[in-house]
Amino acid sequence: MLQYTNFKYCPKCGSADILVHENNGMKCVACNYYYFHNVASATGAIIVSPQGILLVKRGHEPKKGMLDIPGGFVNYKESIEDALLREVKEELDVDLPNMTYFGSFPNIYKYEKVTYFTTDAIFICTFDTVPALKPNSEIAEYQWFERDKIPMDQFAFESTRTAFAKYLSKFIH
Repeated sequence: MLQYTNFKYCPKCGSADILVHENNGMKCVACNYYYFHNVASATGAIIVSPQGILLVKRGHEPKKGMLDIPGGFVNYKESIEDALLREVKEELDVDLPNMTYFGSFPNIYKYEKVTYFTTDAIFICTFDTVPALKPNSEIAEYQWFERDKIPMDQFAFESTRTAFAKYLSKFIH
């Protein structure tokens, strides 16, 4: 059984005779099929306005109630930039005025019985005025924080914590 997916059978032939292969994959002994549980792409926005830096409280599992930034998974045939625009529009009903690529950060995202390894592409998005936000159900609440008051220990994911540590070290005065 591939430990990160709970696969019990080969997705090609249905055989239960599968072996872990190179830590992120499996090999079916019956049909010689290899499956690799590759990294998924995700994206997030560090949104800055005159009010401060926007953080959201997650409204759904995993990590419901913990802090995060707007963003999410990249869909099939979608660029990272388009995914960020879509996710922020869905989650907050706002259009981003700009996006500056900040960096990518590895993450582990456990949802139900599957562990996803992600690479989270983070962008800095700056508003000249405070945007009117209308959060959907994915966001329990949102809050603007001053740079020196970001509660680093309350982030849902390590990638966000790492991104903010880097961001604050570069941009805090």
